Parts: sequence; C-alpha cells; structure tokens
Amino acid sequence: MPVTRRLILISIILSTHNQEKYIGEAIESVLSQTFDLYQLLIINDGSTDNTQKIIDNYLHKGNRISVYKTNDIGLSRTRNYGATKALGNYLVFMDGDDKIHPEFLMNVWAEVAKCEDYGFYFTDTQHFDGANTYWEQPEYNFHNMLEQNFVCSCSLIRRQAFNDVGGFDEKNFGYWEDWEFWIALGAKGWYGKHIPKKLFYYRVHEKSGMQSERNKKLGLIYRLYIISKFPQLYPPVWNAQAEEALAHYPSDFMTWKPHQHEQYIREHNI
Repeated sequence: MPVTRRLILISIILSTHNQEKYIGEAIESVLSQTFDLYQLLIINDGSTDNTQKIIDNYLHKGNRISVYKTNDIGLSRTRNYGATKALGNYLVFMDGDDKIHPEFLMNVWAEVAKCEDYGFYFTDTQHFDGANTYWEQPEYNFHNMLEQNFVCSCSLIRRQAFNDVGGFDEKNFGYWEDWEFWIALGAKGWYGKHIPKKLFYYRVHEKSGMQSERNKKLGLIYRLYIISKFPQLYPPVWNAQAEEALAHYPSDFMTWKPHQHEQYIREHNI
C-alpha cells in the first residue's frame, strides 16, 4: 500500500553527511519503533564515503523510507528541505550518528494525545559511545532557554509551530541551530513539554558538533550570533556586546562550512 498522508502522523527526518560508521544504527533505531504511523525521510547531504551504499541496503524494508540527496548544504537547510517532503503533522529531526529508543515515538505521541497545545515534546538524553552519562533534562522554562539550551535536538515538533517560525535559520549552516530554533519557537509562544524518560541517545565522538575543537574555539561567537537574532529578548548590553564581537568576523561567517571555520581558526590563531 502506498504511503499516504492519512497513514502518517509523524515524519522522521534523518540528516547525514559522511557517517558511514553510524548511519546503519540510526536507521535501525527508527525501524525498531513500536509506533508504526510514521515515515522515515533520509537526507544524504553530499556524503563522499559509503553512507549512501549503507542507506541503499535498507530500501527494501517496506515503503516507509524515502531518500533524498542534497549537496553539502548543512543541517539547517537539509532539515528544512526534509520538512517540505514530509507528510506528517509532527516532525522529528535526527542526526545520522544518533539513535532513539524503540518506544520513543510511542511515548511522545502519548503526550500529544493528552494535550496537543505544545509546540514540541522532548525527552531525556543518554550519551553513549564516547561517554556514558544520563542527561536528565529540566522542565521547560522559556526564560531559562534564553540562557542555555536544555532541549535535545531530537524532539517531536508540531508542524504548525515549525511553519510559524519558518523552520531553521538557513543563514546558520548548522552551529547551535537547534538552540536558535527553540528560542524562535518560544518567542512565538510555542513552548515545550518535557517527557522524563531516557529515550534519545546522543553519540559522543571526536566529530560530534559539541565535542569538536571548532566548537570550543568558536562557541562564544555562535552564542553571540544567536543573541543577535533576538534583540527583543536580551538586555541591550548583551546586544551591544554581540554586535561588537560579530563585527570582527565576516558577515556571512555562520553560513560557512565547518572546514572553513577550522581554517579560519588556524589562520587567525584563535
């Protein structure tokens, strides 16, 4: 039977770029869901390794998998692109090196059934591979969200909320883009619902965005860029500091790819 909007409640958008070591585990975790009214859209963003070959091995497993290719355009744009292809009224964004618990969809959908008013639903996080730590996320509070991100990137998002903020910021290649997105939702009144269960698995490895040397060197600039996007939400002194710091970087710096940021770090001895 063809996959139709009537049969799909949730669309999982799995973005990947050169993750041949991990993409199989990510796909398996989705296909193991106990909740079956979903589709899986895999966006292969310009991989040059064997990622696509591994993806191809799963295409025979029913018709719930769709695969699209983009040309190394970054997480923000691949996620937005995937959303345009999605059939569900709720969206889940995954990275190709992470996993979800078999009952992830069942649990988040149960919360939607209780109350549909939230913009998104998020769970607790288990770090694995390079770490074995349990991140128990706090209850949602928009004021605290302005200080730091405490929501896992892999959450259930109401499409109406996603559309209301225009999706992810495409001027941000993929640097703390999830935190920027949660702030954008909160600014529009789309708040989150915490599900206190360990259902998302975040892989820790040397190329993980938050563990990279690039992130350690440029994390402050990423933070200040996000502050600059929401001047109405932050104190004037913070906005002034962000404007002053960002003035020392190219105006399109956040659209650059990671290897370009790394080259910039080397050339400017950051």
